[in-house]
Amino acid sequence: MFGISLTLLLQLFGAFFILMGVAGLLSFYKSWYWHSQQSIYGYIPFGLIFIISSFETQIRQQLGTYGWLVIVIYVILFAFGMWGFVRPPLFIKPGWIRLIETQPKNVYNTMVNEVKAGANWQKKVESPEALAEWIRTIRSRPSNKAKKD
Repeated sequence: MFGISLTLLLQLFGAFFILMGVAGLLSFYKSWYWHSQQSIYGYIPFGLIFIISSFETQIRQQLGTYGWLVIVIYVILFAFGMWGFVRPPLFIKPGWIRLIETQPKNVYNTMVNEVKAGANWQKKVESPEALAEWIRTIRSRPSNKAKKD
């Protein structure tokens, strides 16, 4: 296929998935959160699956009669990946996301609506202080004071 080996292609896919996952976890690309809240957390385990599968033959040879452990590794990584996609654990989520998700539903929904309406939200999540100020501002609005969720 275009002169690219399958091994290299698997490694490139793996590296891409891992880099996307790390970028999301380190909050380099914050807009993903507003568009797909949970999709980033499974990228790293799935990236590792691609990398490991590119070396599967060599790994099985090294393990000898324990070659079946490769399947166990795949299952564990797949389970962690799906956990990350479906219901990511709190310890994986960056602090700014944990803070947003602990807000009452009306505050959270206001934040989402502002972002989707094109409001300048990037500066509001640059630091913990800026995020706390955004939350305080939303909570102080009369429309949000009257609601108790």
